[in-house]
Amino acid sequence: MQITEVKRNSLDVVACILFKKKKILISSRPLGKNYSGFWEFPGGKVERGENYFEALKREIYEELSVYIFKKDIAIFDSYDYEYPEYKVKLRFYACRKWTGTILPRENQSLKWINPRELGNQKILSSNKNIVKKLLNHST
Repeated sequence: MQITEVKRNSLDVVACILFKKKKILISSRPLGKNYSGFWEFPGGKVERGENYFEALKREIYEELSVYIFKKDIAIFDSYDYEYPEYKVKLRFYACRKWTGTILPRENQSLKWINPRELGNQKILSSNKNIVKKLLNHST
């Protein structure tokens, strides 16, 4: 009997940790999407033909109506996370400067919170490593 490995779909995902004063922005997953009601950092899937920055710039504009620039972001962390149905390759970027006014454009809720409050939020499981890192940096 031959054992075969089940191949899961793999997604490249980018997310942005936006810092304003001593707070960070989190976004709720809207109704109708997987894991709706959970909080996460704004971002999304890298589409075919995009590099990571292009995807991040597009996603942040689509979700928040603001523009970010390459010179204003820095890689914060990256890792792989496995959901039961697929594997996600996550890249998180830190951003302290953007152009425009942040507005929710995808029926999501937004809130600025102190990183120490992250432990009290219903955070998407794939974001928990970042939460730990942010908590360690805020103490």
